[in-house]
Amino acid sequence: MFEIFYKDKRIEITDNLTLVEKPNSVSIKLDPCEDANTIITKFIQGVEDKELFIQSDAPIELFKKILANYEVIKAAGGLVFNEKNELLMIFRRGKWDLPKGKIEGNETIENAAIREVQEETGIQKVTINGALLHASYHLFLHNKIIYIKLTYWYNMMADKSEILIPQAEEEIEKVAWCDQNKILLNLENSYRNIISLLTRYYNSKGNGNR
Repeated sequence: MFEIFYKDKRIEITDNLTLVEKPNSVSIKLDPCEDANTIITKFIQGVEDKELFIQSDAPIELFKKILANYEVIKAAGGLVFNEKNELLMIFRRGKWDLPKGKIEGNETIENAAIREVQEETGIQKVTINGALLHASYHLFLHNKIIYIKLTYWYNMMADKSEILIPQAEEEIEKVAWCDQNKILLNLENSYRNIISLLTRYYNSKGNGNR
């Protein structure tokens, strides 16, 4: 199963042949002759439907074909935890989010993830804790062109005692350490890809433990 997001919409590419029947969703068994990107463009331009399920006998190949139709912008970020197992979240453009940003030049994915966390939150000492957690995909519109952003996510550690400084030039208004209750509250006003990422993370850990 592969996920692509656009604002509050979600696209799933799957080999599950069972038709999905959910409110505000559409499920399509893709014919080999059909163009998935045309279907996706129509979906994201629509108003009512919030989920699109594209079923294919070869989901990996289809996913690669879909990606090949867009210019891919690569980014990196982190799920940053402190010694109290609180998660570092940022408030930007009216939504709660996680620190992340575009990979620059020849820098490594890991270095980009650390740099973006440092720049957006003011924390200077942050370390990656383990291998790559997840890669997420979301579509965005810029100058009437649709791009796809591929974001690499890492589990990170930082010290709660460090001073938090929101990066004003990136329109970040707040940076906060959030416990489990605060995370759940913030996710009521967040992006669908962030909700999916954190749900996936905590489900993999069980009981909300790191």
